Amino acid sequence: GGSTCAGVPSPVAVLDKHAGASGVAIVTGQLGPAVGTAAIVGEWALGAVLQVSLTRSGPTYTGKVAPLIMGIANPVAVLLGPDGAIYIGDWTAGIIYRISGS
Repeated sequence: GGSTCAGVPSPVAVLDKHAGASGVAIVTGQLGPAVGTAAIVGEWALGAVLQVSLTRSGPTYTGKVAPLIMGIANPVAVLLGPDGAIYIGDWTAGIIYRISGS
């Protein structure tokens, strides 16, 4: 806070405290119009994958956080694959999930 933060841009979105963001992928329509342009974020401690809808506001972005997938024990390694799908690893279960818009 204070003068240390002078000139620092505001965060695009605020995630849950201590949830441990464990992976992020940026999508620009690959998951269809319902998701649109968004950051897909895994939160380790909550077992959640969040969608941060990104809206351009001049030279920066603003974001709105909403749950995308709940119930994955410990999501890690959220990646956008070459096929346009999102791949999410579940560290606890040893499973990789593939999420696509089609």
